Amino acid sequence: MSLYVMPAPPVVCLEEPGRKYHGRGIPITDPKHAVDLLLHLIDRADQGDLDALLEHISPELLDQLRNKTAAELLRLIEVGGNIVSVLINERTLRYAEHKLAQQYRRGTAMVWFLKRGAPQAMMLELFGLTDRAYRDLRTAAGETGRPGRTQMPSQDTRRAIRQTWAQPLVARDAHEEEIVTRYKRLAEAWPDVPLASLYAIIVESSAP
Repeated sequence: MSLYVMPAPPVVCLEEPGRKYHGRGIPITDPKHAVDLLLHLIDRADQGDLDALLEHISPELLDQLRNKTAAELLRLIEVGGNIVSVLINERTLRYAEHKLAQQYRRGTAMVWFLKRGAPQAMMLELFGLTDRAYRDLRTAAGETGRPGRTQMPSQDTRRAIRQTWAQPLVARDAHEEEIVTRYKRLAEAWPDVPLASLYAIIVESSAP
């Protein structure tokens, strides 16, 4: 029999005759690493996480592990060979990679807007950034100056800006919110107009 440890979320199960598992475990050939995993199971048991463990390990085996010292566990691994294996939950791992990529893109976009003077109201609408989070992000990004009063361009320029905003998007990043892409396009089309002014113009035009 061999012991499988499935991380993210960590699930421990014991392979016994007649039991089937999806995926193949990767044997932990280093005895010290194998002992560390067994000690992790013991710690979880001592912390009261019994329900999750007992779904995959018999109470008798769990008691045997809890009553052994680290030296005894090491000797058990050395004698038994590949007792402990790790089974990677690939679907969960891929999901975690996707979430990390989302967080990176979101963080990059927030800094992009912040560096161009996006006001807190805009950051709240686009990214859900509260006033406190907005101030913290400004400090972390090195934006220590206080935002000045929003300067509005002429009526003709405002009209042209609203026309640019209303134009359909030819292409955009599938991972990016449409409103974020629209404001980026607006800022690139009107580099001489502060982003805070662009935002004020769009908000003004969409007001009932």
